[in-house]
Amino acid sequence: MQSGEDNFDNLGAYIRSEPGFLALVERCFSDVDEKLRTETIIKSLGWYGFRNRMAAIFLEYQLNGKFPIKPNLELCHELIALEDNVKSQTVEGFSRAFMLGLYWKLHRYKDNNSFMESFNWKEVLTHFKHTKARVIKVDWLLFMIVHFHAYLGKEVLREALKGTPDYSELYNRLDESQKREYLNNALSYGASINEAEFFYQARI
Repeated sequence: MQSGEDNFDNLGAYIRSEPGFLALVERCFSDVDEKLRTETIIKSLGWYGFRNRMAAIFLEYQLNGKFPIKPNLELCHELIALEDNVKSQTVEGFSRAFMLGLYWKLHRYKDNNSFMESFNWKEVLTHFKHTKARVIKVDWLLFMIVHFHAYLGKEVLREALKGTPDYSELYNRLDESQKREYLNNALSYGASINEAEFFYQARI
């Protein structure tokens, strides 16, 4: 969802149409509005405040197996930091980097997937200064850089990003097991955010 007051009413209507979502809001947001009016809650917190609280709720559930009454917003600090670090490469208001960070953190809590555990955001983000892209779907750009950094190494990736390599050029450098893992991870992430596409021929 894009931030902005025009979308608040739509989000409120969606919450009311989903009994499970509505019950979660009633459990975790009563401190914001005792009458539990969804639009009032969203407008009081703002899009980012509402988003961060919802993310913290699901992170805590994944971590402890139960939904909190008072969300621990500290769980979102690294997601917000990731978002801040890629502001110059994306369009503000779409929360795409935050969404990818949330996906990865949920997976870390869930199954300690070896790939999820292996990457270092700080090191990966150093490659962003070499990119010229400014895109809405910065999550897919991050997704590719994370994988190519892990597979090809930072020096190879740094050199590649100084030019204008396309997706297929970097992808074709991978061995078969890396390609399978990359595609499986891409399909899993795409399905989780309800997007079938992922930069088939996009240039970095």
